[in-house]
Amino acid sequence: MLERYDLALIEHFARWLPFGGPSAQTVFEEFGIPLETAYRRMLALTEPKVLKRVPSEHLKSLTAVAAYRVTLVRNVRRASSTRR
Repeated sequence: MLERYDLALIEHFARWLPFGGPSAQTVFEEFGIPLETAYRRMLALTEPKVLKRVPSEHLKSLTAVAAYRVTLVRNVRRASSTRR
């Protein structure tokens, strides 16, 4: 089982997903960490050995957030490569 902190982070990201993800302000207010640190923590939570420990009711949220972030990064990379 994951720590409450990690589960809360997953839920926070999932709640803000329809709006493009959480802002730096909401992440800092809720968790006391910079947004970049939160994204790194979320990335770590997508590791296969960690996913096995995620309760099923949170797995869908984590998967949605991870998929959104991957798509966003891919689009940013495409956009920056076409500008060169």
